[in-house]
Formats: sequence, structure tokens, C-alpha cells
Amino acid sequence: MEPTVKHLNLLIKDLPQEFHGFSIGFISDIHSGPTVGKANVAQIVQIVNDLNPDIITVVGDLSDGYIDYIGERLKPLKNLKSKYGKFGTLGNHEYFYENADEWTKFYRNELNLTMFINDGMVFERNGKMLCLAGLDDYYTEGANFIGNQLLFINSFKKNCIFM
Repeated sequence: MEPTVKHLNLLIKDLPQEFHGFSIGFISDIHSGPTVGKANVAQIVQIVNDLNPDIITVVGDLSDGYIDYIGERLKPLKNLKSKYGKFGTLGNHEYFYENADEWTKFYRNELNLTMFINDGMVFERNGKMLCLAGLDDYYTEGANFIGNQLLFINSFKKNCIFM
């Protein structure tokens, strides 16, 4: 199955002019596993890189399995390219097979993703700011998975995009 590409223009109230046209490549729900292999992931990387986004977000459910089995299939994600970085968050599937902290380390160390676990960063242009924040998967709070760290972020308020 071919990856779906949608181009969306999002209205963000009070977005500083300096960030008009700022582009985000948003990747979600790869579910690499028995039916989604390395070639599929490489295809996604090529499509997103061709869009030449300012930043790339990879937002959960990348895997359906254990790192030792699925990890190699995700390695093409280390080739994602953007102007200002590539960022990731966990989904609930990262909790199903092993401690989610192990997936976080893998994404950070092997795929070069800056992982946001209830964290974020601020981009600045000409003194104006835009925040990007990533929260842990909401489902996992009630499921009591090992490694869950769901917290409420209130330090990022204005001009914040949540992954």
C-alpha cells in the first residue's frame, strides 16, 4: 500500500509572521512489523525528504514488535532530512512488546530522532517564537505500562504545536 500524502494549511492563532510558510513533515503510524518492512519505510523517507520540510515529526506507533526483530526495518528513518531537525514521540504500540524506554533509546541513538517525552523546544526567528511539544500517548497512562511517563505540560502555551 502506498503511503498517503496530504498537504494541509493549518491556521494557528497569533502565529508570528516569521513562521508563515513554516512546514512540518508529519509521519505517523508506520507499524513496522510482519507486513511493513524496510523497503516500505525507505519509501516513506524518500517521499518526506522530497517535500523538503522545515522540520519532521515522527509521532508514534512506528513498530509492532520487539527491537531485535523490528528495529532493522526502521533504520531508513535515520536518513530523514529537514532544515531544523527531526523529532519523535511514542505511541501506544511502543509499549506493547517491551519497555518503551528501550524504544526511546533506539529512536534516539539509531534513528537520530530528538525524542519528546512530555517535552518540547522553541524555534526562534527574529525574536519571535514557535513551540513544538510532544506528549506521551494518552492511552498508556491508564494501562500502567512499564516506562509510561505521561505528564501534563503547561509551560508551553502560546504558539505551541503538540505532536
